[in-house]
Amino acid sequence: MLQVPDFWAGVASVAVLGISGLFVSFFIGDTILISGIKREKKVIEKTEEEVRQETNTIKNIEADVAAEETALMHIRKELSSIRRIMEERAN
Repeated sequence: MLQVPDFWAGVASVAVLGISGLFVSFFIGDTILISGIKREKKVIEKTEEEVRQETNTIKNIEADVAAEETALMHIRKELSSIRRIMEERAN
């Protein structure tokens, strides 16, 4: 087994903790800065009506995305049938 002096073990552990702390502070700080720039409120600061409006907006967006996915599936099916027809005509 490799024997590492206590001093170097301490240095390595401080380095690892420092790097992980740096990553955490970077990502959390970045999120806080972005929300501050957008002037977003924390969920705790929002009124019940604001939360309802946001929830309704998200539901509407989800419904729109679902409708677009359905339309895209129909387009893919039609494109596939057109390709099949073109291949049959080519043969």
